[in-house]
Amino acid sequence: MSYTILTFCSENYLDAFKFSIGSWLKTKADKIVIYTDFDLKFGSKKVEIIKYFEPGNDWIVNVGRKVTAALHYLQHNDTKQIAFLDMDCYVIDDFSEVFEWNYDLAVTRFFSKRADTITSGVWFAHVNKRVIAFMEEWDRMANKYKLQGKGIKPHWPAYEQHAFTDLVRKTYKDKSICEILPLEERIYNCEHDNMEKWKKDCRAYHPKIIHFKEKTYNNKEFVSEILELTGANKYPHFCCYCKKIWRRMKKTGKLFIVNIVKTGRK
Repeated sequence: MSYTILTFCSENYLDAFKFSIGSWLKTKADKIVIYTDFDLKFGSKKVEIIKYFEPGNDWIVNVGRKVTAALHYLQHNDTKQIAFLDMDCYVIDDFSEVFEWNYDLAVTRFFSKRADTITSGVWFAHVNKRVIAFMEEWDRMANKYKLQGKGIKPHWPAYEQHAFTDLVRKTYKDKSICEILPLEERIYNCEHDNMEKWKKDCRAYHPKIIHFKEKTYNNKEFVSEILELTGANKYPHFCCYCKKIWRRMKKTGKLFIVNIVKTGRK
Protein backbone atom coordinates (compact mmCIF):
# COMPACT_ATOMS: atom_id res chain seq x y z
CA MET A 1 0.00 0.00 0.00
CA SER A 2 1.63 3.25 -1.13
CA TYR A 3 1.51 6.29 1.12
CA THR A 4 3.26 9.57 1.90
CA ILE A 5 4.58 10.73 5.26
CA LEU A 6 3.94 14.44 5.76
CA THR A 7 5.25 16.80 8.43
CA PHE A 8 6.32 20.32 9.33
CA CYS A 9 9.77 20.94 10.81
CA SER A 10 10.86 24.35 12.10
CA GLU A 11 14.55 25.11 12.44
CA ASN A 12 14.39 24.83 16.22
CA TYR A 13 13.32 21.19 15.74
CA LEU A 14 16.29 20.31 13.57
CA ASP A 15 17.46 17.98 16.34
CA ALA A 16 14.14 16.10 16.05
CA PHE A 17 14.70 15.78 12.31
CA LYS A 18 18.14 14.28 12.92
CA PHE A 19 16.68 11.94 15.49
CA SER A 20 13.71 10.61 13.51
CA ILE A 21 14.47 10.71 9.80
CA GLY A 22 16.43 7.45 9.70
CA SER A 23 13.47 5.58 11.14
CA TRP A 24 11.10 7.14 8.61
CA LEU A 25 13.31 6.01 5.74
CA LYS A 26 12.84 2.40 6.86
CA THR A 27 9.08 2.52 6.30
CA LYS A 28 7.29 1.54 3.11
CA ALA A 29 6.37 5.16 2.42
CA ASP A 30 6.89 6.16 -1.21
CA LYS A 31 7.71 9.71 -0.22
CA ILE A 32 8.49 11.80 2.85
CA VAL A 33 7.41 15.43 2.51
CA ILE A 34 8.78 17.98 4.98
CA TYR A 35 7.55 21.58 5.09
CA THR A 36 10.12 23.88 6.67
CA ASP A 37 10.88 27.47 7.59
CA PHE A 38 14.60 27.16 6.81
CA ASP A 39 16.95 25.83 4.14
CA LEU A 40 17.42 22.09 4.52
CA LYS A 41 18.87 19.60 2.08
CA PHE A 42 18.80 15.85 2.42
CA GLY A 43 20.63 13.21 0.42
CA SER A 44 17.70 10.96 -0.45
CA LYS A 45 15.36 11.03 -3.44
CA LYS A 46 12.64 9.70 -1.17
CA VAL A 47 12.56 12.98 0.77
CA GLU A 48 10.97 16.15 -0.61
CA ILE A 49 11.65 19.34 1.34
CA ILE A 50 9.38 22.35 0.82
CA LYS A 51 10.56 25.65 2.30
CA TYR A 52 7.15 27.23 2.58
CA PHE A 53 7.27 29.42 5.71
CA GLU A 54 9.29 32.39 6.85
CA PRO A 55 11.83 31.64 9.60
CA GLY A 56 10.53 32.03 13.13
CA ASN A 57 10.88 30.77 16.68
CA ASP A 58 7.48 31.86 17.96
CA TRP A 59 5.85 28.75 19.46
CA ILE A 60 2.33 30.11 18.93
CA VAL A 61 3.01 30.63 15.23
CA ASN A 62 4.86 27.37 14.65
CA VAL A 63 2.27 25.05 16.20
CA GLY A 64 -0.31 26.35 13.74
CA ARG A 65 1.87 25.69 10.74
CA LYS A 66 1.15 21.96 10.72
CA VAL A 67 -2.45 22.78 9.77
CA THR A 68 -1.33 25.14 7.02
CA ALA A 69 1.20 22.63 5.68
CA ALA A 70 -1.27 19.74 5.68
CA LEU A 71 -4.00 21.74 3.97
CA HIS A 72 -1.63 23.16 1.35
CA TYR A 73 -0.21 19.76 0.47
CA LEU A 74 -3.58 18.04 0.23
CA GLN A 75 -4.99 20.82 -1.93
CA HIS A 76 -2.10 20.79 -4.40
CA ASN A 77 -1.18 17.12 -4.72
CA ASP A 78 -2.95 13.94 -5.77
CA THR A 79 -1.53 11.73 -3.01
CA LYS A 80 -4.14 9.15 -1.98
CA GLN A 81 -2.80 8.08 1.43
CA ILE A 82 -1.20 10.39 3.99
CA ALA A 83 0.43 9.70 7.35
CA PHE A 84 0.98 12.96 9.21
CA LEU A 85 3.65 12.60 11.89
CA ASP A 86 5.14 15.24 14.14
CA MET A 87 8.86 15.49 13.55
CA ASP A 88 9.58 13.99 16.98
CA CYS A 89 7.84 10.71 16.12
CA TYR A 90 10.14 7.71 15.81
CA VAL A 91 8.92 4.77 13.71
CA ILE A 92 9.70 1.36 15.15
CA ASP A 93 7.87 -0.68 12.53
CA ASP A 94 6.01 -0.02 9.30
CA PHE A 95 2.35 0.91 9.81
CA SER A 96 1.02 0.57 6.24
CA GLU A 97 -1.75 -1.77 7.42
CA VAL A 98 -3.71 1.26 8.62
CA PHE A 99 -4.35 2.20 5.00
CA GLU A 100 -6.13 -1.10 4.39
CA TRP A 101 -8.98 -0.09 6.74
CA ASN A 102 -12.14 1.77 5.88
CA TYR A 103 -12.21 5.42 7.00
CA ASP A 104 -11.49 8.93 5.79
CA LEU A 105 -9.43 10.12 8.76
CA ALA A 106 -7.84 7.93 11.47
CA VAL A 107 -6.74 9.49 14.75
CA THR A 108 -5.13 8.48 18.04
CA ARG A 109 -5.78 9.30 21.72
CA PHE A 110 -9.52 9.47 21.05
CA PHE A 111 -10.54 7.43 24.09
CA SER A 112 -7.63 8.38 26.34
CA LYS A 113 -8.50 8.78 30.02
CA ARG A 114 -5.37 10.76 30.81
CA ALA A 115 -5.51 13.45 28.10
CA ASP A 116 -8.21 15.97 27.27
CA THR A 117 -7.19 16.38 23.65
CA ILE A 118 -6.87 14.12 20.63
CA THR A 119 -3.37 14.51 19.27
CA SER A 120 -3.05 16.49 16.05
CA GLY A 121 0.52 15.27 15.65
CA VAL A 122 -0.29 11.77 14.41
CA TRP A 123 -3.11 11.06 11.98
CA PHE A 124 -3.76 9.10 8.79
CA ALA A 125 -6.01 9.87 5.84
CA HIS A 126 -7.43 8.41 2.67
CA VAL A 127 -7.33 11.72 0.85
CA ASN A 128 -10.60 12.79 -0.76
CA LYS A 129 -12.91 15.80 -0.86
CA ARG A 130 -14.26 14.99 2.60
CA VAL A 131 -10.79 14.98 4.16
CA ILE A 132 -9.90 18.26 2.47
CA ALA A 133 -13.17 19.75 3.77
CA PHE A 134 -12.17 18.60 7.26
CA MET A 135 -8.74 20.24 6.90
CA GLU A 136 -10.31 23.49 5.74
CA GLU A 137 -12.63 23.53 8.75
CA TRP A 138 -9.75 22.63 11.08
CA ASP A 139 -7.76 25.57 9.72
CA ARG A 140 -10.73 27.91 10.21
CA MET A 141 -11.38 26.72 13.77
CA ALA A 142 -7.68 26.87 14.72
CA ASN A 143 -7.48 30.52 13.67
CA LYS A 144 -10.68 31.25 15.57
CA TYR A 145 -9.40 29.62 18.77
CA LYS A 146 -6.10 31.45 18.45
CA LEU A 147 -7.87 34.80 18.22
CA GLN A 148 -9.98 33.85 21.24
CA GLY A 149 -6.84 33.08 23.24
CA LYS A 150 -7.63 29.39 23.61
CA GLY A 151 -4.54 27.18 23.63
CA ILE A 152 -1.88 29.87 23.44
CA LYS A 153 0.11 28.90 26.56
CA PRO A 154 3.51 27.67 25.32
CA HIS A 155 4.13 23.92 25.51
CA TRP A 156 0.58 23.09 26.54
CA PRO A 157 -2.07 21.69 24.16
CA ALA A 158 -2.26 24.36 21.49
CA TYR A 159 -5.17 26.08 19.77
CA GLU A 160 -4.78 23.90 16.68
CA GLN A 161 -4.97 20.74 18.81
CA HIS A 162 -8.05 22.00 20.66
CA ALA A 163 -9.64 22.76 17.29
CA PHE A 164 -8.65 19.33 15.95
CA THR A 165 -10.10 17.63 19.04
CA ASP A 166 -13.43 19.47 18.93
CA LEU A 167 -13.84 18.92 15.20
CA VAL A 168 -12.91 15.22 15.36
CA ARG A 169 -15.35 14.55 18.22
CA LYS A 170 -18.17 16.40 16.45
CA THR A 171 -17.47 14.67 13.15
CA TYR A 172 -17.20 11.24 14.77
CA LYS A 173 -20.61 11.74 16.34
CA ASP A 174 -22.61 13.19 13.46
CA LYS A 175 -20.46 12.14 10.45
CA SER A 176 -21.12 15.61 9.09
CA ILE A 177 -17.83 15.91 7.23
CA CYS A 178 -16.07 12.57 7.02
CA GLU A 179 -15.70 9.10 8.55
CA ILE A 180 -13.44 9.02 11.62
CA LEU A 181 -11.61 5.92 12.85
CA PRO A 182 -10.01 5.95 16.35
CA LEU A 183 -6.77 3.96 16.54
CA GLU A 184 -5.01 2.40 19.52
CA GLU A 185 -2.68 5.15 20.71
CA ARG A 186 -0.31 2.78 22.52
CA ILE A 187 0.54 1.24 19.15
CA TYR A 188 0.32 4.15 16.72
CA ASN A 189 1.22 7.09 18.98
CA CYS A 190 2.92 5.74 22.07
CA GLU A 191 3.71 8.50 24.58
CA HIS A 192 2.99 9.32 28.21
CA ASP A 193 3.55 12.10 30.73
CA ASN A 194 4.80 9.51 33.22
CA MET A 195 8.02 7.89 32.02
CA GLU A 196 7.53 4.68 33.99
CA LYS A 197 4.03 4.18 32.57
CA TRP A 198 5.41 5.01 29.14
CA LYS A 199 7.97 2.22 29.50
CA LYS A 200 5.25 -0.14 30.68
CA ASP A 201 3.17 0.60 27.57
CA CYS A 202 6.17 -0.02 25.33
CA ARG A 203 6.78 -3.36 26.96
CA ALA A 204 3.12 -4.41 26.76
CA TYR A 205 1.97 -3.05 23.40
CA HIS A 206 5.05 -3.16 21.13
CA PRO A 207 4.29 0.23 19.52
CA LYS A 208 4.94 0.99 15.89
CA ILE A 209 5.24 4.76 16.43
CA ILE A 210 6.76 6.37 19.50
CA HIS A 211 6.09 10.07 20.01
CA PHE A 212 9.09 11.50 21.85
CA LYS A 213 7.28 14.71 22.76
CA GLU A 214 8.73 17.63 24.71
CA LYS A 215 12.21 16.84 23.35
CA THR A 216 12.49 13.62 25.31
CA TYR A 217 14.48 12.31 22.33
CA ASN A 218 17.44 14.24 23.77
CA ASN A 219 17.43 11.98 26.83
CA LYS A 220 19.71 9.28 25.43
CA GLU A 221 19.37 6.94 28.38
CA PHE A 222 15.56 7.09 28.26
CA VAL A 223 15.49 6.65 24.47
CA SER A 224 17.80 3.65 24.62
CA GLU A 225 15.63 2.04 27.29
CA ILE A 226 12.42 2.69 25.35
CA LEU A 227 13.87 1.23 22.15
CA GLU A 228 15.17 -1.77 24.05
CA LEU A 229 11.69 -2.41 25.42
CA THR A 230 10.17 -2.25 21.93
CA GLY A 231 12.81 -4.55 20.49
CA ALA A 232 14.31 -1.85 18.26
CA ASN A 233 17.51 -2.12 20.30
CA LYS A 234 19.43 0.57 18.43
CA TYR A 235 19.86 4.18 19.31
CA PRO A 236 18.33 6.12 16.39
CA HIS A 237 21.35 8.27 15.61
CA PHE A 238 22.96 5.02 14.46
CA CYS A 239 19.97 3.43 12.71
CA CYS A 240 20.54 0.95 9.90
CA TYR A 241 20.18 3.63 7.23
CA CYS A 242 22.73 6.01 8.64
CA LYS A 243 26.42 5.87 9.43
CA LYS A 244 28.19 9.07 10.36
CA ILE A 245 25.87 11.10 8.11
CA TRP A 246 25.35 14.43 9.87
CA ARG A 247 27.46 17.38 8.83
CA ARG A 248 26.63 21.11 8.99
CA MET A 249 27.99 23.33 6.23
CA LYS A 250 28.36 26.70 7.96
CA LYS A 251 29.49 28.56 4.86
CA THR A 252 26.14 28.08 3.15
CA GLY A 253 24.03 27.97 6.30
CA LYS A 254 22.46 24.75 5.03
CA LEU A 255 22.41 21.28 6.48
CA PHE A 256 23.78 18.56 4.27
CA ILE A 257 23.37 14.89 5.05
CA VAL A 258 26.05 12.77 3.51
CA ASN A 259 27.24 9.17 3.26
CA ILE A 260 23.85 7.48 3.40
CA VAL A 261 24.56 3.78 3.64
CA LYS A 262 22.57 0.68 4.49
CA THR A 263 24.48 -0.80 7.35
CA GLY A 264 24.16 -1.97 10.92
CA ARG A 265 25.33 -0.07 13.97
CA LYS A 266 29.11 0.05 14.31
